[in-house]
This record gives sequence, structure tokens and C-alpha cells, in this order.
Amino acid sequence: MTDLVYSFDAVKYRLGTLCKRGHQFFDTGKSLRRNSTFSPACLQCEKERYTKNQQSIEKINQRKEWRAKNQDKIKAYKKEYRNELQKKGLTQRGTKRLKGGPVSALQKAILNAGKLPTVARLVMKEQFRYWKENPGTKALHDRQWKQASWWLKYQTRPDLRLYTREKSKHRKAVLKGATAVRVSTQQINERFLLFKNCCAYCGQNDDMQIEHAVPIAQGGTHAIGNILPACKTCNYSKRDKEIETWYRSQPFFTESKWNKIRRTLGWAGGAVNQLAMI
Repeated sequence: MTDLVYSFDAVKYRLGTLCKRGHQFFDTGKSLRRNSTFSPACLQCEKERYTKNQQSIEKINQRKEWRAKNQDKIKAYKKEYRNELQKKGLTQRGTKRLKGGPVSALQKAILNAGKLPTVARLVMKEQFRYWKENPGTKALHDRQWKQASWWLKYQTRPDLRLYTREKSKHRKAVLKGATAVRVSTQQINERFLLFKNCCAYCGQNDDMQIEHAVPIAQGGTHAIGNILPACKTCNYSKRDKEIETWYRSQPFFTESKWNKIRRTLGWAGGAVNQLAMI
């Protein structure tokens, strides 16, 4: 055997470890592989894989050609197959599912029933039947569902929270005999935006409450000129105290914030208790 038989392009190929299928390059005990880090495959394995793929492609093409030329035979076979199923009282889907065993009367009934209702639909049907026989339970369920739905909206919609809180503040002011003007949600939002939706006193970014600068108990009015955003802590701490005295006693008091509060309420050029009605 000459050296020419063993020669190969050393740039493209190399002798590597023997592959799993035992393809030796002559009697070297090694496989001829591609000289590549990403695809160091055995050349003989690649050749066999390519040949197998080509054979599969040829079989698929032959099958397609046969089906294209024998459409009438295929239709006749399908028709005969459906007729056999009808004689047995089965469907094509049912035959596949029950293949290999006898078909009971229950299985036939299920197969002929068509599309069956889901478990959820059966549960709802039973629930509606129970409510129809027990109208009191249905009324209780509706009340509880309405309360739960409203509470969910209250927790997720800031505009609804402001509307509800303003309505409550207005009602309490009327009960105490104070002057009360209905304040729209838009007006409250604009007032809160002046403080970047933060507490006018401490500056915390929390769930803002409607705070009356001059308390209703001290003669304050429920109007936009007497409303500030306040966190729950500051609102409960201030209560019915005089605003300047209370605010100056707090550790977070600053002159700049106090001046901004006075300008917002229209107190910059007058007395502290001078309230704007609009």
C-alpha cells in the first residue's frame, strides 16, 4: 500500500479518536475527522447520515407522488372505512380510542353524546339550580359579592377612594353644622398634585387622606381652600389642633414647607384663619 492511499488534506481534516461506530481510517485505529473545533465529526458518520436522510427524502417524495396519482383509491378506502365504522356504531375518533377491546353500551353512549359539558359548566348549572330553590341564599350571595367587588375597586382605584373620602368628609361637616361645599375629585387631585401626591406636612409618599387645615371643630369649612393632602399618621396626630402650633412642634417642620402651605391656602398675605372658599 503506497503513501498516496493514506494521504488527506491536513488543512481540512485530521486523525482523531475513534468514533462510536468504529469507523477507522484504514488501519490507523483512528477516525478521519474535520479539522474544526465546532464540528469535529467523523467523515464516515456524516456520509452515512447524509445517505439516510436522502433515502428518507426519497421515500417521502415517492409517497407524495403515489398519493397524488391515486386520489380515487384513497377516497374509496376512506369511504369503505367509514361505512365499516357506521355498521359497528362507532366514530373514527372512538375507534382509535377503543382500539383493541370490546365496546360497551356506556362507551357507545359517550361516543354518540357529542361534545360533553365541562366540569365548571356542570358546577355552575348545579349552583344556579340551588339558588333557584333557595332565593334567600342567592340574595345573601349577591350582597356579599357586591361588597367584595366594591372593596376591590376601592383598593385599586385612587379616584374612587378620593370620591368616597370627600363624600364622608362632606357628610360629617354637614352633621356638625359647618359650612360644606361639594369638592370634585378633579379639584382634590389638582390640590394633591401641588404637593406631588405627598403629605403636605412630613412629605411621605403614602395613601393620602383629605386633611382640613383649620379643623371643622374649630370653625373650619369643608371647601377646597381648606384642604391639604396628609398621611394617616399626620392626619390622626393633628386632629382638631391649631395647624401652625401643631406643625411647629413636629420634628419634620420646615419653614419652606410651611410657607408653601400658606401660599396654597391663600394665607400668605393675611391671617392664618382666613379661609378661601373656592
